[in-house]
Amino acid sequence: MTCVDFSPNAIAIARSAVPEATFQVCELDAIDADNIYDAVICIDVLFHVVDDAKWKEVIKCLLRAAKRGRPILIQEEFIDKNAPARHVRWRTGRDYETTLSTLGAKIICTETYCLPAQNVEKTILLVSASA
Repeated sequence: MTCVDFSPNAIAIARSAVPEATFQVCELDAIDADNIYDAVICIDVLFHVVDDAKWKEVIKCLLRAAKRGRPILIQEEFIDKNAPARHVRWRTGRDYETTLSTLGAKIICTETYCLPAQNVEKTILLVSASA
């Protein structure tokens, strides 16, 4: 298992919880291109990538990191794009569909659920590179 985060503090916490894993401190668009993974999971991350060009580059890197034929799981929050926020960039499912299509990928399944303790709605996107 390889875990990636841009925060050295987050990596330190994760390393203490899962010492047998491999950890990499880097931006998601700088993931080692030589590594291909059986599973790529990105939870509550992409709405923190506020620059659209960088967001697209991150998605491209996630697609590249997934072993051919393996889907990518992305958990996202879809909120009104006009909602005020300084550290996030809210995107829509349509934004994902359009961007993934330009990268030769598509959403193959979505599931929306509510985190009961926080009353926050989350959506899981299962993404696959097009054949």
